[in-house]
Amino acid sequence: MQIGKDFAALLSLTIFLATLGTVVGKFPYPWSFDDTYGHGICQGSGDVHHTTFDDWRSIDFQGPCLYTLTRLCCGSCNKKEDKFCPLTDFHVKIKQRPVGTPAYPLAYVDYIVVEICGYSVILDEGKWAVVETTHANYLSNPFTTYSSSVLSLPRVWNCEGGTQFKLSKWGTNGIQFETKFMIIYNMPAFVKVKLSKKYKSKVCGICGNFNGIAKDDLVTRDGIDVSGYPDGFIWSVADTHIGNSWKVYNPGQPDCKELDPSKIPTTWKGKREVSPEPSALCETYLAQNKAMIKYCSPKDIEYALQECNEDAKASNLVSQAAIKEAICAAMVQMMANCPVSRTSEGGSLEELSKKYGCYQQSIVREAARLSDRQ
Repeated sequence: MQIGKDFAALLSLTIFLATLGTVVGKFPYPWSFDDTYGHGICQGSGDVHHTTFDDWRSIDFQGPCLYTLTRLCCGSCNKKEDKFCPLTDFHVKIKQRPVGTPAYPLAYVDYIVVEICGYSVILDEGKWAVVETTHANYLSNPFTTYSSSVLSLPRVWNCEGGTQFKLSKWGTNGIQFETKFMIIYNMPAFVKVKLSKKYKSKVCGICGNFNGIAKDDLVTRDGIDVSGYPDGFIWSVADTHIGNSWKVYNPGQPDCKELDPSKIPTTWKGKREVSPEPSALCETYLAQNKAMIKYCSPKDIEYALQECNEDAKASNLVSQAAIKEAICAAMVQMMANCPVSRTSEGGSLEELSKKYGCYQQSIVREAARLSDRQ
């Protein structure tokens, strides 16, 4: 992953946190998530399907760039009226990783950047780094000093002004970021943001405005209602307009091109003959898990199975490797939303995912780029 342009003359990374007086420490945590106000959930998974804080079905968006997932709105989030937020506020960004073709664009969650109290916290498939936001744009490899390569978790960062955040491991290869009013869970091809209702109607981004009205999430950053555009579970003209409007500048990918909404496929033309069928793989590696069926939420199960089947069928238009990534993403989502599905009862999803090769992400990614593209 490239976070920014190589900047060899940059001052040594060993000074970048000390300059702001940040204190880094281990447990015990000084606080826990405050659920006094209740909370909402925004999730990004699969060929990225974003469920909003107001529980809109999903914003299905296959863009390949860096986007605002959610952030505190300072005044209006309209591009013409937007204002910079104080350092105590937050901005959660998502980089999406393209795996499709020009005819059938597909994308997955790549990495997450959380900007808070002057720092950029980078979460990338079990790796993490904390760097000054002013420096983050110039680092070719941020995983060097305050990062997963040299420090163990859990740890707490105490910023100037009293803001605190903490990082801890989550599951086998996930990272949990937490403040008093927000928790972000990150695993390969998956992100979930748990946000206190203290921020109700005060946020904006792909995750929506968190005002309790689901249907008005179908609005672009400029306030344009796109509910009348074609909307599908994988490819959506409406959701492409929404996603494009939340694109943010990424120095590591300065020329990233937005998806053209006029070229979003609204019908599926044919499929490749593969064995076994993608739906059969979803049945083998997901639907038969007895612990999942017994203990997990019917809503979570239904959504994971729908995502698995639809994403796998769409990926069949791209490559065999893309099918594998779709199956893996569905299993990751289920393990994240219902950890008991990892247990051995009825076949552990974690063991099945390893057997299927889901933890060989670098191999899958390379294959998805190079194999049998149409």
